[in-house]
Amino acid sequence: IMSFRCSYWDECIGYFQLCDGHNDCPDGEDENFCSSLTINCEKRSSHNYSAAEEILCGLNEGENRESPFFSVHSSNNYPRLTDSVASHTIQSPVGLHTIENINEIKVENSSQSWYCNRGLIVRTWNENNSNGKVCICPPSYYGNLCQYQNQRISMTLRLTADDRLATYAIVSMLIDDDDERQEIHAYEESVYIPKESCSAKMNQYLLFPTRPKNVSKKYGVRTDIFEKNKLSYAGSWYFPIDFLFLPVNRLAVSIQISRHLSHTSSNCASDCQHGSCIKYSNRDKHFCRCFPGWSGVHCNISMNCELCFSGSICIGSSKNRSICICPVYKFGPRCIIDSLCPIDACQNNGRCVPSHMSASAKDYICICSDQFYGSKCQFSKSKVDVSLTDIKIPSYLIAYFLTLSNQSNPSNAIVIRKLTLFQQTVTFNITEPFHMMIAQANYKYYLAILQHSPKTFISTSISPAQECILSDLLFNSTILKMPQYTRFGAYYELCGKRHDLSCFVDESFFCLCTNDHHANCLKLIRYSNFQCSSKTYCENEAQCLQDHQVCPSTRICVCPKCFFGNRCQFYAKGLGSTLDEILGYEFKNKIPISRQPMTVQVSAIVTMIIFIIGTINGILSIMTFSRKNTQKVGCGLYLFASSITSLSTMILFTLKFWFLFLSHQDVLSERNQKLIINVNCMLIETLLKMVSHLDNWFNACVAIERTLSVYQRANFARSEMKRVAKRVIIVLPIFMGCLFIPQLLNLHVFEDKTEER
Repeated sequence: IMSFRCSYWDECIGYFQLCDGHNDCPDGEDENFCSSLTINCEKRSSHNYSAAEEILCGLNEGENRESPFFSVHSSNNYPRLTDSVASHTIQSPVGLHTIENINEIKVENSSQSWYCNRGLIVRTWNENNSNGKVCICPPSYYGNLCQYQNQRISMTLRLTADDRLATYAIVSMLIDDDDERQEIHAYEESVYIPKESCSAKMNQYLLFPTRPKNVSKKYGVRTDIFEKNKLSYAGSWYFPIDFLFLPVNRLAVSIQISRHLSHTSSNCASDCQHGSCIKYSNRDKHFCRCFPGWSGVHCNISMNCELCFSGSICIGSSKNRSICICPVYKFGPRCIIDSLCPIDACQNNGRCVPSHMSASAKDYICICSDQFYGSKCQFSKSKVDVSLTDIKIPSYLIAYFLTLSNQSNPSNAIVIRKLTLFQQTVTFNITEPFHMMIAQANYKYYLAILQHSPKTFISTSISPAQECILSDLLFNSTILKMPQYTRFGAYYELCGKRHDLSCFVDESFFCLCTNDHHANCLKLIRYSNFQCSSKTYCENEAQCLQDHQVCPSTRICVCPKCFFGNRCQFYAKGLGSTLDEILGYEFKNKIPISRQPMTVQVSAIVTMIIFIIGTINGILSIMTFSRKNTQKVGCGLYLFASSITSLSTMILFTLKFWFLFLSHQDVLSERNQKLIINVNCMLIETLLKMVSHLDNWFNACVAIERTLSVYQRANFARSEMKRVAKRVIIVLPIFMGCLFIPQLLNLHVFEDKTEER
């Protein structure tokens, strides 16, 4: 810090340049007062500072004083603790680090470590009690002393995946593209768990079949990826091998795994006899992916896959050994060894993954749900409920969580959440304790939480009163054109004048106006671009956003009009105005009717009123038009049938409403709940549309018959119209049922995990 300014000079000099015998100012004023003054800045009780020493020593203290880190203790808590914050604070988990006794391996001769050239020495004894040394070589070397280098492919894969809870098998195979058999000369399998390492790098080695390799052949590497939990195919990637004259071919590739890509194609140049035509994910090239038990370019060569476990997938053979992809609970070359996790290894519904599938040094790892964390999922994350008050519901909300410390700069975590239609509350689950939350909605910033001590649960709200106004709207163009750090004087002046202002933001800083009306600013790390790196995650031209460019914890799709779903894969316009679309977003999961939103409660009351009135009206109508006097003409029969369909409509509509409500509750078992959802979608929805159309047709028949009676007058044949009506009442439901059969066959139930419906 330069703390002494010369009178006729624009620059400042430091304390150490005062009274040093050298004129640093143009007129030497930094030395003028030193001839008659001895500066003594030692802190002793017997020394009384002069006025000049008070000033000059204060400059020295200012230079040596450390800048305090950002703190919120000069501002009030928001929300107030008594209103919406749990009374207990976060208990951060403390890891117990133990020191294990490790037996040191002593090497008698340091030259032995290089005896096998990056290999391992194994001592052998024979029957004559004579001993020897044998080298176990790594894949890249061979020979009795590992002295020769293998001709190989050294492959480094950088992997990312859309689904962080999945477990993938990565199988890279060296294949001969010139051979009709498409023989697999070498392969290596690895396991990738995105939750453990979101952007993993794997090294794989594939050895050529002969020494030296045949440079006249055309080799390539095919990487197949499978999801191990469901044993589903995730895609294939092809990498040609160029420059075969090199002893080692190096491949460095990046693979984005997406479970939503369509792999099947119909553009294969050859006929896939026992397989399916697949397009590579990284190039415009096709191949035949063979069914288990078949191989070759055309999948016409049979092979033995009986050695693989019955629950595994056989994808080929190499050196007369089957290549088996094991499920998550099996491992080994033939998938016959059980992968067992300890009982209750993971708490709170965490998923246990055995150690052989992970790079972790532990026996197993736990894949936790969004609400828990820890080595055994034993800790609950902090829960934050943010309500939106008098704010237009945005498509998404970005939350900045800041953890403060008196020993370091604030740490920043960014979380993004997608909002559904009419959603007023957003829930966040945060692992790390935090002191402040800033919410960004509709390109505006709001101070959502400010707390001196972190808490486990906070319910807060954001409204226009909590908006942190942009500096562009608070200052004139003269101040905005100033360099950023020179504006801080204006920031302090602003907080002193605007006592109603709680916070504001500029292009780099977030500032609080404290209780003393001072500006308290910190540098806020914000991403200018939240666009996804993957272009295939969202469908129907939706906007893809993620909260981190490399390791996103959340990826959302902002849907265009009439599309919905976690990937905007569903089209709502063709569904019509169904009850599911009107009230589907209003129902709250696992909440009784008394605590549901007002719209749901009013809908329930109106539904029951309509049901009671409609049932009474339908019963009276049936009683009226069931009399013989009313059925002398066809109109009476049509009205009798219409009374039945009207009563059926009231009953089915009421059943649909309560079935829809029960589908959002947790009162039934998972099996019964799925049954209710299927009955509601397949049966009640179809019957409701059918009886509604029938009722309209019966009313139309009444209008047609009355028109004919007016037109024909005396020539109107009542008996003939009555016979026609009986036939129409029988034929029309059959005809309508046939029309609804294609719709019924194409109805499917989809679970939208993002919107939880």
